[in-house]
Amino acid sequence: MGAQLTPQTCAKTSRRGIEWPATVSGTTATRPCPEGTRGTSSWRCTVDGLWSEDGPNTMECQSDWTIQRQDALEETIKDQDASGIPELLRAMTSDTRRPMVAGDLPKLLNVLDVVQDLVSREPWAKSSQKLVNQLIVNVVHNALRAKEMWRNWPLKKRQTFATRLLSCVERAMTSGSLTVHSSENYVQPLVMTEMSESIKTSAQQSNYFLFPSMALWAGENNVDSVDIPKEALELAGLDRSRVYYASYANIGDEMEPPVELISPSEQHPQGAERRRRVVSRVVAASVVLDGRSVRLPALPRPIIVTFHHNPETLRRMSSPQCSWWDMEDLQWSSSGCSLQSHNSTHTVCACSHMTHFAVLMDYVGHEVPTMDSHLLTVITYVGCTLSIICLIVTFLCFVIFVKGGGDRHFECSVIAGCLLYFFLSALTWMLLEGYQLYQMLVEMRHDMSRWCNRRHLPWNASGSHDITKENHKRGTMSPSDRSGTGNGCNFEFHRGVVMAGR
Repeated sequence: MGAQLTPQTCAKTSRRGIEWPATVSGTTATRPCPEGTRGTSSWRCTVDGLWSEDGPNTMECQSDWTIQRQDALEETIKDQDASGIPELLRAMTSDTRRPMVAGDLPKLLNVLDVVQDLVSREPWAKSSQKLVNQLIVNVVHNALRAKEMWRNWPLKKRQTFATRLLSCVERAMTSGSLTVHSSENYVQPLVMTEMSESIKTSAQQSNYFLFPSMALWAGENNVDSVDIPKEALELAGLDRSRVYYASYANIGDEMEPPVELISPSEQHPQGAERRRRVVSRVVAASVVLDGRSVRLPALPRPIIVTFHHNPETLRRMSSPQCSWWDMEDLQWSSSGCSLQSHNSTHTVCACSHMTHFAVLMDYVGHEVPTMDSHLLTVITYVGCTLSIICLIVTFLCFVIFVKGGGDRHFECSVIAGCLLYFFLSALTWMLLEGYQLYQMLVEMRHDMSRWCNRRHLPWNASGSHDITKENHKRGTMSPSDRSGTGNGCNFEFHRGVVMAGR
């Protein structure tokens, strides 16, 4: 009888304040939630003996402070204590700066919704509305910073929670326009909001009005802006309408469209997946009259939205699309929006209505798993460290053995010859690899047989590789076959091109 195979196990580790024991592959470990929370958390050990990249699932966990804040809110409502609302939100601002678990997100949103409804509806709570709006923005900013809190939830839930956040801030700012007649500006790194004063369109000659006001003086400081046509303000109410503006970072990650399956075609015989991402901040704009956002008809002149990008976020992205968020269907739509211009730093969109806008782009290539990405980072650091150590040793050798170094002619000649050989070998490999990438990504030549022959050059002293092709017709590469990551390129093995060491 053959020896029994020992099942693979995930190693004992610590993550998110929880000690996870060694766990048999293909099973799920459960542990009590971190200190200061209640409930149970879980983490799956995959069949490969590795912990799931999604990390521990804390959807069933709940921080103690969420219960305390809920009790405090009920007490405030019972006593009709207006000062209790800002006090509650200040405490939540402090609470949300600390690490949170996934189960905190719906509880946090419930409290914000109740607070916003109270301040907009109850006369006794209106006196602190301006302060409440500012504190709501602070809490929302902290919630968007807590990426770990979001990632456990499925996409549809994350979209729902993100929509509730957007709606909560908008309702708070628009309802506050009834009691706060001056302009309001609240700025955090991830959230920027503004409620303008009443706009006197009759006294203005310009056909467009720029928002937010800070865009007038911020210049190139990466402030996304909205140009609203004069007609939109006049349709809402002559000289009485106000404009709500908001810009959110990070929230687009929670509102990504689902993966689309592309039908088989000549270019993709087996079909393909289309992955789109939100590459801009989510920008909101609406015309406000009497404390409510006004739904306007299609405008004769479009709203112009200008988005700023970090060029790094656009790597391996293509096909920009101006889109708006449908809060009822929880999906992105491009109806009524068109792309005016796009480059690595800016995208300009024109839309016929006012809502929440963003720029979506197609992701081109393959995503590197988190564990592989960490491994590549470790390899890079180790390689750089060894290179620096060798450089220091070389420098010390020059300093220590500088005297009498020229007396050993034979030894010096041998060492110099070896160094020159290995140096030229490395440079030649770099030249060949560069030429190969040029052929693959620029010339896109279908016949690579000549290249395969070149790969058999006698550089065995520094190692050699062969490129073998299982099928010449299947091995051809077209522009649509480009693959890789934001930091590099790789072969698509299913196309029949294989890198093999010899």
